[in-house]
Amino acid sequence: MVVDGAQTGHHDIADRIRPLMQRANVARIYYCHGFASHFETNKDKVRALSAAAIVDGNTVDYTLPPHKVFESFQKAMSARRNHLFVGTSMDGFFAAWLGTELGFPYVAINPAATP
Repeated sequence: MVVDGAQTGHHDIADRIRPLMQRANVARIYYCHGFASHFETNKDKVRALSAAAIVDGNTVDYTLPPHKVFESFQKAMSARRNHLFVGTSMDGFFAAWLGTELGFPYVAINPAATP
């Protein structure tokens, strides 16, 4: 699912994601953080998503080549199932790529088309 971030704020993202999680039969969210950022549970986006489900994530180095970033996420997800990938902008690109390649449902909010 691709979401227009201009139409969806932090306050209603959980409401938009819950039905998708139910249809996909997933119980947790895996959040792909943005460029020059890191995964942290007290960030606004993570707190907003946590209204829908438990949010997991890890910090990756986006300055690495894209295939290395993908491998980092892939390694983090190797033992996890039953997750919905969520990301915005460049991490929306990775959420879509990871979801497609690994068979996870995903939500890409204003994804970068060519990072």
